[in-house]
Amino acid sequence: MKKFFLYVLFFGFTLIQLKSQTVDFFRIGNQIMPILGESYLQSSNHTTLGILIQESQWLDVKSRQTLDLLVFFKDKEQYLSFLYASPYWKNQEFEFAYFKKLNSFFMLGIEIGNRRQIFTEDLPLNTLLIGINAIINLKTNHQLIIKVEKGITYRKNKINNGFIIGINHKINESLALKIYYAYNMDPMVRGLRGTINGGFQQFEGEIGWEPLPYSLSGGLAYNLPKSCKFGLSLRNHQWLGLLTSVYFQKQWNQKSK
Repeated sequence: MKKFFLYVLFFGFTLIQLKSQTVDFFRIGNQIMPILGESYLQSSNHTTLGILIQESQWLDVKSRQTLDLLVFFKDKEQYLSFLYASPYWKNQEFEFAYFKKLNSFFMLGIEIGNRRQIFTEDLPLNTLLIGINAIINLKTNHQLIIKVEKGITYRKNKINNGFIIGINHKINESLALKIYYAYNMDPMVRGLRGTINGGFQQFEGEIGWEPLPYSLSGGLAYNLPKSCKFGLSLRNHQWLGLLTSVYFQKQWNQKSK
């Protein structure tokens, strides 16, 4: 526990600058969603193709939480992505997401996916996931994100309705605060969570919390040349111990006509 707070203290000194070379994403549980910020909504003259690879491991219980591969495309009018997530072969998730810029203040998106789980009786359990997303610029430094999701689990005839609502607040040129509330988003814990993000030169850092009733996290990333990013995050779960996540992101940018 002491080592974890030393990590958090170290990451706190990295909170200097917000901008990065690559598309930013926020993660809530196993949700990976892009942060398509105010500058992108107002003007974007680049076409981007990229990949994001992430692996998360619970060190104390010696198990993998997830292994993610995200392929994404973005231009000045739209964003689309394909996500494959799997902690191991019996549990797999596929998800397709598409966002369309309707004007300089508003983006609307849809997500369609399937979560497949196999339990001890070796019977597959499939859940169809359908989500609607909205990104709204309230002011220059405030962005509202809303996601409504329906999960339909076959064989159990179960329907789950949940939502995420959050705000990205740019405090200044150096810092940004992100606060999200999740409700009934299986397997995500219900409640309020947030992060403070920033960076120093080519480095980026974050400190955050989640309800469990508590879970603290810290992260550090390095922006490599040629639009590459490598990052590590640590999360102290009250019951499961330490979760480590390592990710690598690479994108190819080309000016749009």
